[in-house]
Amino acid sequence: MDESSLSRSDRRAVLVIAHPGHELLVHGWLETARPIVFVLASGNGPEDDDAIVNTAKIVKRAGAKRGGIFGRYTDRGLHQAMMLGEKDRFNSLVQELADVFLNESIELVAGDAAEGIDPSHDLCRLLIDAAVALAAQIKPTLRNFEIPLFGTRTGLASDLRQRVEGEAWCRKFASCRSYAEPIEEIQHWLGTDGIEVLREERLRLAVPWSIQNRNDVRYTRSNRGRIPTVQFQNHFLPVAGSMQRFAKGRHSTAA
Repeated sequence: MDESSLSRSDRRAVLVIAHPGHELLVHGWLETARPIVFVLASGNGPEDDDAIVNTAKIVKRAGAKRGGIFGRYTDRGLHQAMMLGEKDRFNSLVQELADVFLNESIELVAGDAAEGIDPSHDLCRLLIDAAVALAAQIKPTLRNFEIPLFGTRTGLASDLRQRVEGEAWCRKFASCRSYAEPIEEIQHWLGTDGIEVLREERLRLAVPWSIQNRNDVRYTRSNRGRIPTVQFQNHFLPVAGSMQRFAKGRHSTAA
């Protein structure tokens, strides 16, 4: 079977995303791989509860499985934890994910890319990178891929990719329309490249910790003031550094 095909169903997989709706970007893969799905945040607060409920329905219809972290936090809660430097909280999430990767014999992990736009997206990516690094101490063959959310989709030879056609495309389109509020990432790609871009699904081989090397990140998105704005240098980087040190200095507790 083609190693570059995203439609392979013989790899045990995990999907880790920051927000409801990100699963739509790989809806076809969700149906073929049936990964364990983790969602960090339900949204900004109680007003977004319907979104995480809808994500759960999409995951179930696809035949995938909900992970133990599924809308556990709000964006406000995640931002406040970063601003307060709650490193132990995030390190425990790293451990929780790493143990799942090992206990469930996971071969492939996919999740949000870090693009310097949304701190919750970037946090999600760092949690994945740290958990993969931790689990790889025992299972070095574990593969780590990222989903472009707003950034470039330029293809590389190492990408996993598939085109969604036929009934699978109808189901994906219906899932996109099932959210009460349009998903920002979907709207971005529709506005940039048109509806055809949603037929092309791509997982890009991750470059762990790459966001930490950037000096141009200025988080400005605060959902019209509803959630506090995280500062990249003062809030995000200390938490990221802690997770990286945790992953490199600790062995997973999973057998």
